[in-house]
Amino acid sequence: MDDIKILNKKIVHDDWLQVEIHRLQYPNGQEQNYHTIKFKDAENGVAIIGITEKNKIILITQYRYAVGKEMLELPMGGVMKGEKAEHAAKRELEEETGYKAKEIKKISIKYPLQNLTNHHITYFIATGLTKGKSKPEPTEKISSIKQFTIEEALQKVINGEISDTVSSTGILLYDKIRLK
Repeated sequence: MDDIKILNKKIVHDDWLQVEIHRLQYPNGQEQNYHTIKFKDAENGVAIIGITEKNKIILITQYRYAVGKEMLELPMGGVMKGEKAEHAAKRELEEETGYKAKEIKKISIKYPLQNLTNHHITYFIATGLTKGKSKPEPTEKISSIKQFTIEEALQKVINGEISDTVSSTGILLYDKIRLK
């Protein structure tokens, strides 16, 4: 909005992300600090809905430090600078699950944290899968790779076993698309 004034801006960063602290003044005179996050290496993210020939969805269990627990989720990861989202989706699927996709189709783009960052997630459906060996990054702690029917995955979203926004959104998107 043009009527919000930026009084000052402070930038704090490390090797992975940058936090900008903006001191804003609104038209009514009220001031507030507003924080935004920018990722340095990963321009955006991808989430992959891998569908096996038996029509099952592939989910991984991965430890997430920020919440201090393992989470059941879609394979996902960052799109590196200069990389195409489609390439990142194929790379992340193979790294995290070992599956290679013959076909990959973009289905949506969503902003999961639009109040904090301009970082978005591009969702892909991957089919024609062949199983190989997973090659997680050294910082990834993936403890399982499992297949579920879409009904089982939806139930896990509803009961909270799948509790992250990115995975929940992807599973709900796939459910709507497959019913068309």
